[in-house]
Amino acid sequence: MLETLMNLVDELNTRTRLGRRKAPLGVIFFALTACGGALEAELPAAPSSPPPPALRYEIRGADDEHLRDVEVCFQGFTTRRFVLLEGDGIVSATREGQPLVVEKGKGFALDADVTPTCVRYRVRLTPSVRPGFVHDATLLARPLDAPASTAVRIHVRESAGPVVTPFEVDEGAYVPRPSFLERSTTWVYGEGARLLLRDVDGVELRLVILPGQKRIPDEVLEAHLVRSLELARSLAPARYPERVLVAVAPSPVSAGNPPIAFGLARRGGGASVLFVLDEDADEEALAREDWVSVHELAHFAFPAMPRSEAWLTEGWATYFQEVLRARGGLISPEDAWLRLHRGFAKSQHDGTGRPLHEEALAMYETYAFKRVYWAGAATALEDDVALRLRGSRLEEALARVFEGEPFDRWIEFSDYVARLEASGHADLAERAREVRSGTGVPDLSAVYATLGLEARGGSLELDDSAELVSVRRAIVRGDASAPSALRPR
Repeated sequence: MLETLMNLVDELNTRTRLGRRKAPLGVIFFALTACGGALEAELPAAPSSPPPPALRYEIRGADDEHLRDVEVCFQGFTTRRFVLLEGDGIVSATREGQPLVVEKGKGFALDADVTPTCVRYRVRLTPSVRPGFVHDATLLARPLDAPASTAVRIHVRESAGPVVTPFEVDEGAYVPRPSFLERSTTWVYGEGARLLLRDVDGVELRLVILPGQKRIPDEVLEAHLVRSLELARSLAPARYPERVLVAVAPSPVSAGNPPIAFGLARRGGGASVLFVLDEDADEEALAREDWVSVHELAHFAFPAMPRSEAWLTEGWATYFQEVLRARGGLISPEDAWLRLHRGFAKSQHDGTGRPLHEEALAMYETYAFKRVYWAGAATALEDDVALRLRGSRLEEALARVFEGEPFDRWIEFSDYVARLEASGHADLAERAREVRSGTGVPDLSAVYATLGLEARGGSLELDDSAELVSVRRAIVRGDASAPSALRPR
């Protein structure tokens, strides 16, 4: 499919005398549609036996650019309500021309258990961060009680404008993964954006750059994000998504923020990352100071977990954002350890003192992000060192723990620790329980001493005579540490 898309894009660009990197989003949208021919108009006729569960959306433009008209048809199951996963933008809804009751925050209720049937509704788009991004959770109402096996197809008519999603494209339709029914992802819509299609070690990268002033050239931004994706994928090559939508919006950003000032990874139906790029950032700052792109893309190397376990998922991403950049040569090993040290120090006096899993659950109200993220990162360092003493490393152990699980699977904490125990790491499972229920942050003084990390206020000195200096070096090189290399000097 990627090769077909690229051929169409190249042909269209040749005709319009545009460089491949400047292809307008509208052109790409119609190339995507052209790959599959005509859009299907109706659900297939019901066979004599019960039809398989299916759900089809058709999105059209409305008389207001902020509105969309959506027809949703379903068969093979019954439901009495459709809801938006986020927001309350549904304006009206009808079935067979008769109005349905729309309740604020609750979607709309059907008047009967009828299948197959079609419902039409009008929705007001809710931009995410800025116009051009939209979470499909605010656009496509999901049916309650739809079977997990429901096949979903999404058609976007020309009147709705160009759009890019992270979904598979099949015969003119977008086909999300089953996780679409319960989670959301990010789309890009509107004219003037540019789409760059790249194969990155087998991952189809759909990079969309929205209009806006910026100092960093497209080709530099593309190369940087490709490198970030390569590094993130290295954590779990077998489990990483086969396609990722990366959307970048240049924007004014207040002083003191990194070059990519904001990032948000979502995986409902497909993997997407939304980035806000400081329009004044230069190439040097992007290369040295951007940790956000690696952090967000690293999330797809691991399953998602409930908000209460964000200390784990965000902790892994926070730890690896520095380790991977050192491995990739974006920063020095010394800089990576210093950045980790400063992050650990920030967490010491942050938070409300509640158990860590409760802190994580409430962090969007308490803003205790430093404690949640960096307590998790400290645990990741502890685990990585312990695993390397056994001849393994953290990413390898997690790959085994989550083997066979798709990137969009949600894992409960109880399942995670049970898998750790089953893989022979009962001590790490017990440590995870302790950290989760603890009211502080992990004490890294013993780990620091064995690795040769000597804190000097806000600075850090590296002692090359330390007992586990080989482990310290292996962590930022990406090597697996062999037990024979870990004997005291």
